[in-house]
Amino acid sequence: MRTLPVALAGRSVSFVALLVIVEAIAFTPRPIPAQEEPAALLSRIVDQPFEDVVLAVVDAINGQNFRITGENDIGMGLRKRGYDDFPNYRIIHFCNLELARKGLLVDMRLGAIMPCRVAIYEEGGHVVVVLPSAQSVLAPLKNPDLAAFQSKLEAVYRAILDEVTY
Repeated sequence: MRTLPVALAGRSVSFVALLVIVEAIAFTPRPIPAQEEPAALLSRIVDQPFEDVVLAVVDAINGQNFRITGENDIGMGLRKRGYDDFPNYRIIHFCNLELARKGLLVDMRLGAIMPCRVAIYEEGGHVVVVLPSAQSVLAPLKNPDLAAFQSKLEAVYRAILDEVTY
């Protein structure tokens, strides 16, 4: 196969080599700083050790009268499978049964998309805490009667982030 030479920064490179360079640049993962998250997410960068941040998040969740219902240690699971360089990454699920009851009485479909989870991960030498925006998660239901539920949940999420980032 014959490749056509292309000039790149004054040097002649083959078209195939140019494609490889372009692909490497275009598909290199780049972290999104927490301040630039899409509106669907609420996030903060915390400059504390990962495990300290996890404990602070759990304390903040409990302080908002929610209980931990599950935890997925994605980072540890992937490292056990041989992905030694995968960073710490944990998802914590939480619930307030009374708030859940109120929301479900308004719209039983809510259970399929209940947004009570937080992701905590290491990136770029920092720990990032991310929660879904209640507004974006509940939007597909198109139920205006969930407005009070949404407002309460959004306030809880912001309080958790504020407490963790003291």
